[in-house]
Formats: sequence, structure tokens, C-alpha cells
Amino acid sequence: MNSIVIKLDNDTDLNIIYNQLKKLYPKIEIIKNIENTEDIEDTIVFEKYLTEFDYKYNNTKYVFNEPYLLTVRRKKGDDVPFWYCIEDEYLGIYDMEESQEEIIKSFYSWIDMLWNTYAVENDKNLTKGAIVLKQKVLGLIKEVVKL
Repeated sequence: MNSIVIKLDNDTDLNIIYNQLKKLYPKIEIIKNIENTEDIEDTIVFEKYLTEFDYKYNNTKYVFNEPYLLTVRRKKGDDVPFWYCIEDEYLGIYDMEESQEEIIKSFYSWIDMLWNTYAVENDKNLTKGAIVLKQKVLGLIKEVVKL
């Protein structure tokens, strides 16, 4: 079973959306109203299409060929209340941090590392898998500017 979480300001909006969705998906049901998102163990807390970003630690600006969707999930942790996670299958980035700010910084550092390790490396120094990753990175990044 799949589920979604929709945050609305009032029950009237919920009923309107529910009735519209019910027409498309007759089996849909409301499990419960969640007053506090802290009750949700695994949820998307941040989605943003990145077009560019400045990586301040390396004084580099990365510009994407097209907007790249960054999705951050919040998952319940054992030793901390929640982890903020990125699970990017396309680039093979799997990371988690204790705050939303830190996970976004971590994503930027991953892109910087992928660029500097794979994108600018000569193919003869890379394995077949690394060349595939290099092509993915080169396909994502349009321009790299040193600041």
C-alpha cells in the first residue's frame, strides 16, 4: 500500500480534495488526520528544482542543464529524533544529516565531489561504471564557474 501526506489549512479543503480524488481513485481513504508532522515517520520535507547553486566551500558555481529535483526525506532515527535523507538513485547519492540545512550542504558537496572526481577525469583512468557516472554528471551540469 502506498500513502501520501497532504497538509491543508482546514477540513473543508480536505473534503474537497478527497471527493475529487475519490472520483479518480475509488479505493482511496483517509487513514487519519495528523495534527503534528512530527508524528510522521517517513515523509518528504523538501522538494526543490535546482537550476544552479554556489558551493561556497570550493568557491564554485554549478549551473544545471535543466532543473534538477532535489528531494529530502525525514526519517525517524534511533539515536536522534529524525534524520534528513537524500536517496538519489540516478547519481548514487545516499546520505543523511541531522538537519535540513546540513543535508542540503551535503548534496552540494556530493555534486562538487562528483564533478572533481569523475567529470574532469580522463576516461582512460576510469572504470566502465565510473564512465557511466561521469556521463550522468556531464549531462546534468551545463557550466562550472570558479568564483
